[in-house]
Amino acid sequence: IGRHSMYFRNKEHCRWIDDSYMLIGKAYFFKQDYEMAGRTFDFVMKRYRMNDIKFDAMIWLARNHTQKEEFDQALSILDMINERIESGEVPSRYARHHALAFAELYISQENYAPAIEHLLKGISLSHRKYEKNRLRFILAQIYQGTGRLGEAADLYSKVIRKNPPYEMAFKAQINRAKCFDAGSGQSREILKQLQKMLADEKNSDYRDQIYFALAEIAMKQQDEAKVREYLRLSVSTSVDNDYQKGISSLYLADIYYE
Repeated sequence: IGRHSMYFRNKEHCRWIDDSYMLIGKAYFFKQDYEMAGRTFDFVMKRYRMNDIKFDAMIWLARNHTQKEEFDQALSILDMINERIESGEVPSRYARHHALAFAELYISQENYAPAIEHLLKGISLSHRKYEKNRLRFILAQIYQGTGRLGEAADLYSKVIRKNPPYEMAFKAQINRAKCFDAGSGQSREILKQLQKMLADEKNSDYRDQIYFALAEIAMKQQDEAKVREYLRLSVSTSVDNDYQKGISSLYLADIYYE
């Protein structure tokens, strides 16, 4: 910016300068310096108010407010953009980012019904394979957390079929198993799948999570002996996942306490 900006008569004559300011704002955002990020996005909105990039800055500013838990401000900006999208003022290329910023806002407030609506819109507008799959995974997690286990399992299966990165595929398989319905008669197939995952050397660092998934299935089947066995194995096979080790230990402690 310092070397190439040609700003005079209230107009920038170098086409890359506004993009450079946006990159600075995004860098502050991902650095979690939300104060400086907000100032930068606000600056872009004001200086380049005659340029379409102002809509990008507005969406990022809304995301910035969400991270600061200033939800009313974020909603106000996103609603304003929504009106302009409906009037045709905002270019269609910003629609996906706008939908996902809305989803992020509602997820941050644990308001999942509208979050699902905006995630579905974001998935339909996304053309990048990895992003599309990542959004499906997030949506599946929301379905799982809100008790819509059938829809969650279907989405996890779709994620797996799309050949995602290994860790995402592994997590999708684990979460799909956790969506198991004890009354569905699918227990044998799911247990077989998890045992196969245990035997795979690639999963040696993840066996604690697999045993925990087996414990959760045993809980649904009300087999307390198996629950205790799998939780002990989850703790003893943990390599460097202290979070999983702590959760498995706590579940086991709760059982012994009862």
